[in-house]
Amino acid sequence: MSEIGLIHGWFNTGNHIPLGLLYLSSILEEHGFHVDVKDYALNNSRTESVVEDFVQFCGGYPVAGISTVNFFLPYVVLACQQLKKENPECTIVLGGPGPSGVAVELVSAFPWIDAVVVGEGEKTFLQVAEYREREKDFSDIDGLVFRYKEKVVVNPARNRILTLDDLPFPAYDKVNFSDYWKTYKEGDVFPVLIATSRGCPFSCTFCDVSAMWGRKNCARSLENVVEETALLKERYGQDKFQIIDDTFVLNEKRVKEFCQKIKDMNVQWSCFGRINLMSEELMEAMHSAGCIRIFYGLESGSDKILRLIRKDISSKQAEKVAVSSTQYFHVVASFIWGYPYESTVDFLKTWKLINTLSTQGIEILLNLLQPLPNSAIYTAYKDRLWFSLNVLKKYFQLPFVDDNAINLVKQHPYIFPSFYHYRSRYLESNLRIVESQNKPE
Repeated sequence: MSEIGLIHGWFNTGNHIPLGLLYLSSILEEHGFHVDVKDYALNNSRTESVVEDFVQFCGGYPVAGISTVNFFLPYVVLACQQLKKENPECTIVLGGPGPSGVAVELVSAFPWIDAVVVGEGEKTFLQVAEYREREKDFSDIDGLVFRYKEKVVVNPARNRILTLDDLPFPAYDKVNFSDYWKTYKEGDVFPVLIATSRGCPFSCTFCDVSAMWGRKNCARSLENVVEETALLKERYGQDKFQIIDDTFVLNEKRVKEFCQKIKDMNVQWSCFGRINLMSEELMEAMHSAGCIRIFYGLESGSDKILRLIRKDISSKQAEKVAVSSTQYFHVVASFIWGYPYESTVDFLKTWKLINTLSTQGIEILLNLLQPLPNSAIYTAYKDRLWFSLNVLKKYFQLPFVDDNAINLVKQHPYIFPSFYHYRSRYLESNLRIVESQNKPE
């Protein structure tokens, strides 16, 4: 069987294990492939040319599966071009939340990218590896966009994996956990990740999670999750983890049952919460079972904005639940600014709520809205995309500035919209507010 390289194409520091690739590795090795998992975020021998450095890091595998997110995608695309030049026989397959939403555009624009996996990758990528082994074309692999004889082929969407218990546990033996704990600081997200479900049924207009996982929420059995939790602790010595489900608290009964099952395991964990799904009883159960950190996407302090982005909460409700949560957890509240219909009055309401929560010891994250392909806002306002390198440098925490990558972004705004923002009549004044305040007082 061929050797396969699974590459985590993240260009910041290594702050969490590449869970998706560990799932892929498990299922590939079950079917006889030899797999290397490599996380570029852990690469300490970087040169001045990050693209060339990434190419060398990827190695000479006959099949390279590269997972990345929107904000690192142009760097990966450039690296793949060089990788193809040096190893023309390599089959380059991209996947993950970045490529998945622009799969057709990527394969159409960049001939050195052989295929893009759309959505869940376990079954799709396994078929890609098997078909390449048999020198068979990819025409009947669902969930794949690929190039065949200079034509771009868009295969039918793949049905979701509804029974997640059928998947093997992630190949945790492929990572050295201590590498990820080196950069951990108190209060950070734990670097060890567990997914207990996939998919989000909500319809927030700024989000494109459905492009990766779909709208239906599919959950693992609690017995399966607890077994994995015990494996992490007993075999790998990992008793702290982050539950990465977008909607972990969707089913209160399920969360309470989970808490009851792990209550005596002496573990610590964190998760994403949702304001309109929390109750004091639920928070008490989570706290008693070891939950020490919760993340809330509050998004705005303006009820008008919350209504327009379909968040289904009010600012008063957000304040009440977030403050109440501090009795049980370290609370992180995340806000977004730069909506195309956000006035200065709306933004000042966000700052007011930020300052109120800050006085209660709540950690605040404030991010400029990143246009995401397939989000409802992007569909409605993509004609307002505006590129500003100064704004990028100030508010998007670029891992580095590479002229070739920036030129690529400018040439293909609809492939790399996350490097842009939405122009509005209030944007300049709101920018001045951020610059004058820097951080909540």
